[in-house]
Amino acid sequence: MMDKDHSMRGDAPVALVAQQTDDTSLAKRTAAYEKEKYHWEHSNRVALISIMDLTISPTIRGALEKEPKNAKAVMKESEEYFKGSTTANTSTLLSQLVSSKYKGQGSVREHIMGIVNIRDKLIELDCPHNDATLLHHIMISLLPVFEPFKVSYNAGDQK
Repeated sequence: MMDKDHSMRGDAPVALVAQQTDDTSLAKRTAAYEKEKYHWEHSNRVALISIMDLTISPTIRGALEKEPKNAKAVMKESEEYFKGSTTANTSTLLSQLVSSKYKGQGSVREHIMGIVNIRDKLIELDCPHNDATLLHHIMISLLPVFEPFKVSYNAGDQK
């Protein structure tokens, strides 16, 4: 059974060069090379079909190379494509965190959990926020009706 990810794990085999004029092992090495080359090329075709046709959406496919040579290069190219998205995503999440306001709809707990979720996503994007900053954002996001709670919390924090 062939490894379907063989071409993703290793580079294409390198063509052989005779070491000496009377190289007796050349035939064996050539046969091994041809077998490895066939194995790698087949794995690469399967991976390209799997990645390009079945996994990547047509919108993203349009931004990638039209006729890729190998699956490993496609994965590298798509990784580079999405690196720029990480910065934009971080910016969007920071904007959501700062502008988040509790509007009185739903429970306060759900609102706080939403802010914690945004913070957790930022941590995954290497933009950490400590608990004090998170608490600050939560307090700012609450309605004026929660002012006694804020005062009580801050007074308790001073002691």
